Amino acid sequence: MLVFFIHGVATRTVQYADDLKVLLKQEFTTRGEPIPQFHSSFWGDVLSDVGKIWNGIHQDLQILKTEEPSVDIEVGYWNCPKTAELIASNILGNSEQLSGNSSLLDLVISRWQKVRGITKDAMQLSRRTLMDETLVELKLKNGSGMLRFCVNHLKIYHVYVFDSKGVCKYVGYVGWIEAEQLKQEIEFIKNKYLQ
Repeated sequence: MLVFFIHGVATRTVQYADDLKVLLKQEFTTRGEPIPQFHSSFWGDVLSDVGKIWNGIHQDLQILKTEEPSVDIEVGYWNCPKTAELIASNILGNSEQLSGNSSLLDLVISRWQKVRGITKDAMQLSRRTLMDETLVELKLKNGSGMLRFCVNHLKIYHVYVFDSKGVCKYVGYVGWIEAEQLKQEIEFIKNKYLQ
């Protein structure tokens, strides 16, 4: 698969999409999908008076902000994980559909297992200590379970997945180096699958 970026106006280098390419590769890897090939292009170098164009765009954005204050205008979309998530979902046609034999709980667990740096705590030793600080507990939309996110004094982040009866079905953890990946996945799951 080829993902082709083309940008205009003031872009005069193909590196404008590099951050987004990295985020898309991470998103495809997290979903267990093959990573596409990427290519970037631009046409901004054919314009001679880019300043006038940007002034017009800026004026239009200011008018939009005034008329529609609820509209979120994201100027940093090239390095925004949400942008990568939306593009990947569009390309894959929302391939994360539940199959007839799987549950939302299974889907959430499978997403956790794909987070870079996650280690499954098979013995669930971390669950037996009272040293972890619970950051948040969230329920799945369909009531099939609950997630608990904790951190200990060593900055090791844990995720617990419980079924509707309170039985722990999955425990995983990451160290502080991979904590940002885990936090991004928490936000994704929170927005998509939780109450």
